[in-house]
Amino acid sequence: RIDTKIMEPALLVGTKAWADPSLWPKAGNEVIVHSKGGSAWLGRLASIENGDVTLAHNTSDNKIVVKDVEAVHVIALAERVASGGGSA
Repeated sequence: RIDTKIMEPALLVGTKAWADPSLWPKAGNEVIVHSKGGSAWLGRLASIENGDVTLAHNTSDNKIVVKDVEAVHVIALAERVASGGGSA
């Protein structure tokens, strides 16, 4: 269950996401990144270089670099909420 706003509007707080550890992560995938010490981050994968992972977020142009990465899991399935719009 998503408990952070960092992936909005793609993954809203309270929605569910399923990771598939058999998928190899590629740039553009939504991922969960685990680092040593038990911390985890959600984001859109920008790059993996020299054991560091760079994530981009939907809510800003800022990127975050995660160091001491132990695992990167691709979010293979996620609940989505339709964007607001008028009725047809």
